[in-house]
Amino acid sequence: MQKLRASQAEALFIIESPELATACSHVPDDLEGTVEEIRQQIKSALATGLAGVDIHESGLKKIREVAAKNPTIDIRKPENWKAIYRHLDDLGVLNDTDRTSSQTTVPQPVVDSRH
Repeated sequence: MQKLRASQAEALFIIESPELATACSHVPDDLEGTVEEIRQQIKSALATGLAGVDIHESGLKKIREVAAKNPTIDIRKPENWKAIYRHLDDLGVLNDTDRTSSQTTVPQPVVDSRH
């Protein structure tokens, strides 16, 4: 299973992802707007889609690279940026240099083995 996840993670930067193709909505055939309007929609969607995630520049670079390898995904939609982020995170592509983890460690009770 770990080898499969590693090969999926590696493939994300080489070819389109069938998992993302299924999880994300796609660019409509009748895309409207100027280049600048679409650029602003993408920028806004990225900010909204990753709101609450403390993502570093290296993580953004990975997310953008994967988005670029999947040109049919409608990156004007915040939910697609979320899906890309979750997929990268699930596959272990994002590490502590890419984002600040919000997970906190829950202290476990100490078990005294003398009893």
